[in-house]
Amino acid sequence: MGGKLLESALKEIVAHGQIAKVKLTVNPKQRAAVKLYRKAGFKEVGRLHRELKVDGRYYDEIIMEKQVSR
Repeated sequence: MGGKLLESALKEIVAHGQIAKVKLTVNPKQRAAVKLYRKAGFKEVGRLHRELKVDGRYYDEIIMEKQVSR
């Protein structure tokens, strides 16, 4: 279901025609999400260390992007 939703959102972005790149961040511990984004063509371009703090614990975030137009 997540894959279909992501695919639909990306199609809308491309159809809009004014957006060249989609960027997102994801917690590396969310392996299914990372896998989904990679499958959709997103590439890891960086990492934000200790970006989130939840219940006193810090988490990194992976920065990912995908070119949707040239």
